[in-house]
Amino acid sequence: MRRPQPYNCGLGPALQVIAGKWKPTILWEVHAAPIRFRELCRRIPGISEKVLYEQLREMEADGIVHR
Repeated sequence: MRRPQPYNCGLGPALQVIAGKWKPTILWEVHAAPIRFRELCRRIPGISEKVLYEQLREMEADGIVHR
């Protein structure tokens, strides 16, 4: 089993926080201005409300977005 390697710079942890299918898209949609949940659902075709909610909660816990 491979052991995780220590990071040499902050890029590795940063990419780990925003990695995934939906997080980059969500960040793109909210980067310019605050947006309501329903509008975000409409702007991201193919994402379920449950997944959007979970992804936003994770990003909130990581300090990337806030309510």
